[in-house]
Amino acid sequence: MAVCSLVALALVLRVTGLGAHSLWFDECMTWLIARAPRPLELVQQELNPPFAYLVFWSWIRIAGDSVSALRLLPALASFAAVLLGARAAHELAGPRAGLVALLLLGTSPLSVWYGQEVRSYCFVEVGSALLLLAWARRHGGRRSWPWAAAGTFVAVGSHYLAVLVPALVLGVAWGQTWWRHQGGGMRVRLVRAAGDPFVRGVALGLLCWLPWWILVTRVQLRTPWGRGSVPDARALVELPSRLYFVAGSALAPAVRGLVGVGVVVWNLGLAAAAWRAVRRPGVLRVLMLIPAGAVLASVAVSWCCVPVFGVRYLLAAHLWLVTAVAAAVRARVAETATVVLVAAVGVANVLATRAADVKEDFAGAASALTARFQPGDRIVCLTGVLEAFEQAPLRYYLRHAPELLAALTPALDVLASPTPGTVHIVLREAPYSWPLWQRLLECGTVVSETPMHNRVKYAQLRLP
Repeated sequence: MAVCSLVALALVLRVTGLGAHSLWFDECMTWLIARAPRPLELVQQELNPPFAYLVFWSWIRIAGDSVSALRLLPALASFAAVLLGARAAHELAGPRAGLVALLLLGTSPLSVWYGQEVRSYCFVEVGSALLLLAWARRHGGRRSWPWAAAGTFVAVGSHYLAVLVPALVLGVAWGQTWWRHQGGGMRVRLVRAAGDPFVRGVALGLLCWLPWWILVTRVQLRTPWGRGSVPDARALVELPSRLYFVAGSALAPAVRGLVGVGVVVWNLGLAAAAWRAVRRPGVLRVLMLIPAGAVLASVAVSWCCVPVFGVRYLLAAHLWLVTAVAAAVRARVAETATVVLVAAVGVANVLATRAADVKEDFAGAASALTARFQPGDRIVCLTGVLEAFEQAPLRYYLRHAPELLAALTPALDVLASPTPGTVHIVLREAPYSWPLWQRLLECGTVVSETPMHNRVKYAQLRLP
């Protein structure tokens, strides 16, 4: 009964509230790629592998492309990851750990948030869950290589930074096999380690993407996309709590206070799990080692190579971390109450994030544009990205208005031919969009505009 209730809770949290937020730019870009006749050509101008786009390509042709339909797919994928993670915890540390993992993963605000986003992060979570289940099966002496191969294939094919977790797991598995055969020579130990079915499964999943990395990734790296951020001291201090909770200025003060209590309890639980992992070698130590290694590797990459740090890029580590906490929980009233408290705060956090639309409000800007548009007007979408994706938000929200779609014009074409008339502009607040916005303002006069809302505004410009 308890299991069924927790499964239902995890599902309800993910499949409700799908339309609470507008599609922001990245989600519209996913839609644009997925609806293209040849999506792989557009993916080459993006910075992600193609797996998620191909899945969305198939999904749109089955379920449609409304906001709820688009977000239903990642919601179901996230739900599947919860079930796989709970099953892995059960096999690794027993029924209690499986139940705790089901509760914590099912109510994780981070998992729910990215489980309702039309991006690849939900598939990273699924791949990580499959890999964790493969590790659990290996630990129990059962066949693990198909799960390891599938998990690695899905995770690495969804996001490049997802490779951190399979690489770490591969290293730990190789090291364990190497250590168990200390009596043999170097060659024997190498052969035995390479012959581990789990190791071969992970390697197979990685090798499947080798042609893509060789042929396409170098092309993607030449595209002039902006990069992420480099973590500062505050980001690193807040990271443990952000790997479970979702904070934001839009939350009501009472909710922020409640989340603050949950953060303290969560951090104490992480510290206790880490202490027990240090004192007691075995499954728990590996479960803590993998997410810790992924975080350190992500920080190192951001500091030394490319600034790509972000909590969403660590979703693969999040699942392993929550499972580690679940495996560390003992059959004590205080620890059980602590888990229930964290889960309750998680549910409150999830519900509070739906109180207002906090994502880029292209829907509102498109509505204002539609109300003011007249035949012969031109429409410009300024998002500050590559030309292939510049108009993605308006192409989505105006997809049922052919006349308005036909009026979409690149900003540079308007500047090159500033003929008299009205230009409707949807502006996304981004460093690369401001220069074009200023140049357009020099060509005409703003007749009306809406306030900037969630980084998006609408303006009506009259060209003399």
